[in-house]
Formats: sequence, structure tokens, C-alpha cells
Amino acid sequence: MWVRVACILSTEHTEMALRQPSGTITSCSTFALKFVPHRWVENVPVIERVLEVLPALRQYKKAIDDKKLKAPDTKFYKQVAAGCADPLLEVKLHFMLSVAKILQAFLLRFQTDKPMLPFIVSDQVNLVLNLLARFVNTGTRDTLKTAADVCQFNVEQTENHMQVDMGFSAEKLIRQQASMKTKKFSDKDVVIVRQDAKSMLIAVCKKTLTKTPMSYVAARNMMCLDPRLMASEPDKCSTMLRRLLSTCADAKLVDANTCDDVLSDFSNFMRTTPRGDLESFDVTNDCIDSFFHQRMFTCHKKAWPVVQMLLVLSHGQATVERGFSVNKEVVVENQQLQSLVARRIIKDYINVVKGVANVDISHPMIVSVKGARARYMNDLSVKKEKQEQDKKAQKRKAEEDKLSEMQSDCKRLKTDIAQLTANAKKMYDKSEATGSISFTTQGNALRRSADKKQKLVDKLFKDIDAQQLVIKQM
Repeated sequence: MWVRVACILSTEHTEMALRQPSGTITSCSTFALKFVPHRWVENVPVIERVLEVLPALRQYKKAIDDKKLKAPDTKFYKQVAAGCADPLLEVKLHFMLSVAKILQAFLLRFQTDKPMLPFIVSDQVNLVLNLLARFVNTGTRDTLKTAADVCQFNVEQTENHMQVDMGFSAEKLIRQQASMKTKKFSDKDVVIVRQDAKSMLIAVCKKTLTKTPMSYVAARNMMCLDPRLMASEPDKCSTMLRRLLSTCADAKLVDANTCDDVLSDFSNFMRTTPRGDLESFDVTNDCIDSFFHQRMFTCHKKAWPVVQMLLVLSHGQATVERGFSVNKEVVVENQQLQSLVARRIIKDYINVVKGVANVDISHPMIVSVKGARARYMNDLSVKKEKQEQDKKAQKRKAEEDKLSEMQSDCKRLKTDIAQLTANAKKMYDKSEATGSISFTTQGNALRRSADKKQKLVDKLFKDIDAQQLVIKQM
């Protein structure tokens, strides 16, 4: 519940509350940022802004309680008011902020187009261990030596838990409150908040371990392409590459007969590359594909194709998600698909050349701009022709559907006529056998019904011929 309160406090409704005439009461010129659940990068600034405006929010609520302002009759104000009345809200927000900062460092590093798969497993192991350090005892954490150990660890086993660490700022607020004579919250309230915090940490760890590539052997062995690991543990990197090659050979991505040559060439690369170059590799500033291309492409032609293939593997969908954000920026009302594609091409090119000022205004571009009006008119005429063709096709389809319906009606009537004629013949046979006039009467009634339906069939035949002629002339 307290996580939802933090989200509510960081919505535009908080800003609406502060922007009302209460500005003269709160003297607040800073407003809350909008919270977007799927924009995880914004969690830290949003929570920080909530902590900044929280005193003004409480002052605004107090003015409403004192009848100085009229209370908004909305569910959003009620939720904000309930959050402001929570004495442990600052503790909860500081805890959320501390966890968000742990996650943000990892998420920002991998929000890039560079090949990052060789580093993602080690960084995710560190991320999970940092989260486990908040509620799992030291002895248990010391047993988690490898990525496989972390993947298999059950975070819900209570015997491995300790009192949850709420973070420095949150713990400081709790200690300050404990030393005061008049307490705003009880020890029981603190225990409940700690339990909720542990539940949140457990949920985050479980989700991370569920979605992590650590569970895949190939992803764990991709660590062999980390230059820093090559410098410190070359034998381990060779073993990991051997496992990777085995996986690739099973998938028929690599010829098994060449794997020994690849392993030998990779070992030579680790042995001949200066140790300082490997140790000084910076994940943030350096690009691993450029690093290997400069050192492998010329001298290690057997290992380079395999390394190149492995580096193509994506570490996530950051590029796709960022593309959604770009689409949102360039989309306007009543925009068609072609316009959106054109605007994206322009924006992507400007990003490639690093600014509008670097765009080369070439002669072909000028000629293309001059012919833009003619292309536009031609496109309009093409669209108009297409619309007319679509209308004709729709009209023809309607006529064909009508013809199909007539043919199905004719077929049904023929079936009915055959059934009525057969039943009438049976009645006549019974009348002849028994000498009863009633069977003859029934047979005559059936025969009359068959004659009426036959007239309908004859009319349908004429209508079908006329309909076929209409369709043929279209």
C-alpha cells in the first residue's frame, strides 16, 4: 500500500494541488514529477522530488483541515491526503529511494546499443547480492560464489534472513523518532514497515532472478569475452569458451572441426595481448567490439569470426524501447505511417551525424526537395485511383455475395421440392393400398407446396441469370 502512495504523490494531481491558491500558503515553486510505471529510469528523480515537496503538501493539507481552503472532492486528493497523514511516509520513501538507486546504476549501464552481454551476468550477480545484503545474513551470502549459485538460491527461506536494512536515511529517521519523547509512530508500525520492505526486496530479487539471463549456460559463459577476466583468470576464460563452442556446435553455428583452432587462437590472443590493455578496459567508455576488432581482426583470424558472432547477441531490448519513445516524440495528430517513417529516418540520420549543423546539403537533396510537390500530387492521384478501385471491388463483392445467396436459396428450394415430391408419392401409394381418401388429400397438399416452390425456383433462375450479367458488365 505504501508503495502505491508514493506513486500517487508523484502524479500530476499533486502538482494541481500545489498550483492552486495554496501557493500563498505553501510558498512552494517546486512541483512533483509525473510517475510513469514503465519508465524505471525516472524512479530516483521522482522519489527525490516527492521528498522535496512533501512538507509543502502537508502544509496544504493542514490549510484544508483548518478550513482555509476548500477540499477538492476527488479520489486523488483523498489518496494524497492519506499519504500525507502517514507518519512513516518519509521512511518508506527513503527506503524506496535507496533500492531505486541500486537498480538504476545497473539499468543505466545497459541502456545502450553497445554489445554488453559479456558483462551482464557479472553485473546482475552483483546487483542481486547488493539486494540480498539488505535482508540475508552474511554467512549465507558468502556461500554464493558463482552465478549458478545465485540463480539457485531461494530468497524466501526465512532461516537465512536477518532484520531488513532500510537504508541509511530511513534507519536514521527511525532512530531519531525512537529517541524522542513524543513518538509519531509505534515500534509495531516500524516492524510492519520492515516486513513490507522485506517482501518488496524478496519480490524484486525473485523477478530479477526469473528474468535474468544468468539461468542460461551460454550467457554465463559469455563472461569469457570480458577483457578484465582474461587478464585475471585466462584459464577460466578458456574453459568458458570451450563450453560456448560446444553450445554453438550443437546449434550448428560453428563447425566442430574448427573448434580446436579457435580455442588455440583465443589462448594466443590472451597470452600475447598486453596485460595492461586487458586490465584497463572500461565498460562505460570503451566498446568491446571495437576493442576486439582492433586486436583480433588482423592477427587472430580463426578466433575473430566466432567472437564477432557472439558479440552480435543482444543483451536486451533497450534500442526497441528507446524507439518507442522516439516515435512518441515525432508522432502528431492525423499522421500517416509514411510520414512517421520519414520523420524517423530524418531523426536517425541527424543522430548519426551528431546534429543538424552537420547535415550535408547535397545537390541530390536539393533536387529531391524541388520535386517534392510533384511527388505529393502524384501520390494523391495514386491514392485516389486506389480508393476508386477499392469502391469497385467492394461493389463487385456485394453483387457476388448477392448471387451466392440466390444460388444457395435455389439449391435449398430444390432440396425441399424433391422431399415434398417423395412424400407426396408415399401418400398416394398408401391411399392406393388402403383405399383411404385422406392419404390422397395429404398427397395433393404436398404436391401443391412443391409446385409453389418450383415457381420460386423458376423465378430465381431468371434472377440469377440477370445477376450474372450485371457482374459480367462491371
